[in-house]
Amino acid sequence: MSMFDTIILNGYKLKQPTELTKLLKEHGQTFPEEFQTKDLANCLVNYKIDSNGQIFESHFVPTGKKKKREFPFFKNSIRVSFLERLYFKFSRGFGKYSKSLNRPLVVDELKEIYKKSNITSTFNIYTYGSVGNNKRIVDLEYNIVAINGKIKSTKLINCKIESEKDAIERLKDQEERDRQFQEQTDRRKKFTSTWYYPILRETINPVCFFSRKIVQFVCNKLINISYKWNGV
Repeated sequence: MSMFDTIILNGYKLKQPTELTKLLKEHGQTFPEEFQTKDLANCLVNYKIDSNGQIFESHFVPTGKKKKREFPFFKNSIRVSFLERLYFKFSRGFGKYSKSLNRPLVVDELKEIYKKSNITSTFNIYTYGSVGNNKRIVDLEYNIVAINGKIKSTKLINCKIESEKDAIERLKDQEERDRQFQEQTDRRKKFTSTWYYPILRETINPVCFFSRKIVQFVCNKLINISYKWNGV
């Protein structure tokens, strides 16, 4: 799945389908303000559209402060074996950022600001959500024409509202999947809480991990040799 950008309706009103407006009113919900698009930068950029149709684009600028760099993998690697953690710490991907493992890494702190956009483009925005207690799925899509950062026209091109019957069946299926997933999670927690799990983790996991690394290394060498034999 590719990346996308987020479009936030910061006061801008889109023409709402009558059926959807009625459904939202029945359940005390409001028209969605957050949409997505894959027709612009596709870099997880945030855009806002004000009540006048002016588009604003997000930018991240330094605050002048520093903050500690976070490494989510190492933060959540408590169940990774000690040898694997050492491997990742001393591998090139980690080592090139720091001269010392004991020295904290710092980066510039950034804050998000919005500037007027001068975008000229025709793009589609879409959203996907649920309405009511039975969580009927609503699929919306609009076509937007923007010139020099201003919305010139909008057009509804898709509005699909799930039927109550389909919603009920889907929720039953989802409940069953959730139940099965919870059972698997509970079994996993039970296994990892046993006294012998740390021993298995520190022995079997490194064997599997480094065996895979060795096989990959050997295969890459064989591929390189075959290239030389074939004059590539």
